[in-house]
Amino acid sequence: PFSEWGGVTLPALKHRNARGRSLIHVLAAKGRIEGFQRLLEMRADPNAKDFEEKTALHLAIQYCPEAALERIVDVAL
Repeated sequence: PFSEWGGVTLPALKHRNARGRSLIHVLAAKGRIEGFQRLLEMRADPNAKDFEEKTALHLAIQYCPEAALERIVDVAL
């Protein structure tokens, strides 16, 4: 659960992996709704683009389990 990640800091929000994806991209793609919502509350940018010009919502649509997709979209909007 996200509560175990209590130490997420601003630099962690801005960190990018080799594909240019931040933590918000990864959580959206995996359908981790609670973590995604918490990052939005921490002002993570849901419109940030990875190296392929994909936002967190693009990745959610592409990879997120269907059961979580609608909730991710609702949280983001």
